Order: sequence, then C-alpha cells, then structure tokens
Amino acid sequence: MINLPQAKLGCHPIAWRGVALGDVLREIAETGYEGAEGGTAYLDQPEIYRQMLASNDLKEASAYAGGAYYDPARAPAAIEQAHCLAQFVKMLGGDVLCVACNGNEQRRQSPGFYPDGNRPDGLDEDGWRVFADSMKRLGEACLAIGVRAAFHNHIGTFVETRDELDELMRRVEPELLGLAPDTGHLFYGGADPVAVYRDYAPRIRYMHFKDANAEAIERARRERMTQGQCMEIGGFCELGRGAIDLEACLAALEPVDYAGWIMVEQDRSLIGPLQSARVSRAWLRERMGR
Repeated sequence: MINLPQAKLGCHPIAWRGVALGDVLREIAETGYEGAEGGTAYLDQPEIYRQMLASNDLKEASAYAGGAYYDPARAPAAIEQAHCLAQFVKMLGGDVLCVACNGNEQRRQSPGFYPDGNRPDGLDEDGWRVFADSMKRLGEACLAIGVRAAFHNHIGTFVETRDELDELMRRVEPELLGLAPDTGHLFYGGADPVAVYRDYAPRIRYMHFKDANAEAIERARRERMTQGQCMEIGGFCELGRGAIDLEACLAALEPVDYAGWIMVEQDRSLIGPLQSARVSRAWLRERMGR
C-alpha cells in the first residue's frame, strides 16, 4: 500500500471533449476525485468557476501555463499570461502553477522520435539562457503571491527528453521552479518515469499521472506519427493498464511526504472519459486505500 496520506487526488477534464464543463465536474466528483485542473475559460470570472467547483465539492488544483519562454520576443507575454493564471489559481484556493514550454513545427511533427535523448533540434545556448531566465522571473512572481511554479515535461516541446529536463532543472533554482512530471510524456519521450520520480522527489510539487501503452508508442515512432495520431491508437491509457510502474513512482515520494496533487490525466480515452476516470480511480483506491 502506498503511504501518501496527505496527497490529494484529482482528475483533469481534458478527455471530456465537447461536454459542458459543469457536467464534466459533476462526473469527476461522482467518481470520487477531490479536485480538478483548469477552468481558465473563466479567467475573468473566477467567482463563477468557484461556484461550479463548490457545487460539486471540488477544489482547484492548478492551471496550465504553456508558452514560448525561450523566445526573447515572446517570453515577456508568456510570463505575463502565466502570472495571470497563477493569480487565478490563487483566487480559487490553489497554490501551484503547472508551467510548460511549447516547441516548433519540427518538434511537433517528430514527438518521441529520439527516446535515447540528444535531439539535434534543441535549444541553443541563447535559447536556454532566455528560457532559464524566464522561469526564474516567473518563479519569483509566483512566490510573491503564494504560488509555486512547477515545470511540466511534454512531447513535441523543447523539454521532451530526460537530458532536456535535466538541463532546465540544472539552470533554475529549485525554490523558484519545481517539477510537475507527466508520467506518460516522460515514457513517450524515452525517459524512465520511476527514475525521474526518484531523482527529483524533493522537487516534485505537482504531476499529471497517466499510464502508457508501450506497443502503441513504439508503433507511433516506427510509423512516424504525430502525438495526436498516437493518442488515437491509445498511446496513453488508464492507470494500471500500461507499461509504467506507477506504484514505484508514487512510492518514490513517500520519503519526502508528498502532499501535492496526483492529477489523473487521460489525454484521450478509447473507452469514454467517465469510464477511464473510474478505472484510474479504482487503481488509486486499491493502491492507496482511499
């Protein structure tokens, strides 16, 4: 049994496509989760979203702040937008911002094609310098309002492989930028999720928790698929139905008494979002006793 009594269990709405958010939150609550991520369609009307959460007895976990933080021309706007999202999260009672960079067309068209790392199309030194500086500035702005920034790795971006993740973590102080690992994207990008959780346990402040279908991802690499095409053949799957040792990932957080969110995120479901949420919730209940 995994011993993380203070960790919170949430479900991301992303798999519910074309469903009214109110209905999504109701199904998330009925499945036994404590919170959700997002709600940024109500960025200018936080009280309305607060009422939607409260009516379902749910909490706001975080919001996703992606942007071109490595581009000197676009980084200032990305930081400003991320700061607005951090304020939104804070107003709703959350305390962590999930931050990610984007990529370029070449990266988006070749996700996970370099599972051994060392992609030749990565950021140059200037790009890394701007990126790290952006993360420091955002981290400081978040801390000033009582929110912690945590970085999310993602396929098709400039932080896809383990060596790229390590480079960013090396360049930014842990107190300014934590880690929000996505288990599925780590696996797709060629990293060992368990090793990442063990190596960065004290720095993990949030997560997107999912399983991965190794055969589907290998087929996607072999047939040079995009991420969307990989998702259509079931690249990511419900907890316990894939190749990732998710129990070992969570066990790696026991020594640091992880008290953040375990945010289940099924990017695309082949069996229906509610059924996927139920399967993953049952896995968590069996492994965590609640």
